[in-house]
Amino acid sequence: MKREEIKIRIKQATKTGYIEMVNGGVCDVSYPESKFRRGRVQGGGELSPTITTSPENLVIIEVVEE
Repeated sequence: MKREEIKIRIKQATKTGYIEMVNGGVCDVSYPESKFRRGRVQGGGELSPTITTSPENLVIIEVVEE
């Protein structure tokens, strides 16, 4: 599988319980144990989620195969 084809699942308060983002995408990981959190991934990970005052909550996740 090519790196571009890898989808990463991020926990989110949706029917499926997660939302997919592209490999190397950006997501908001604040409140990881929340059962009601939404909007963690926007634009499939291509866009930065909502601007926050806590920069440590936005991360880039990338799967690297060796």
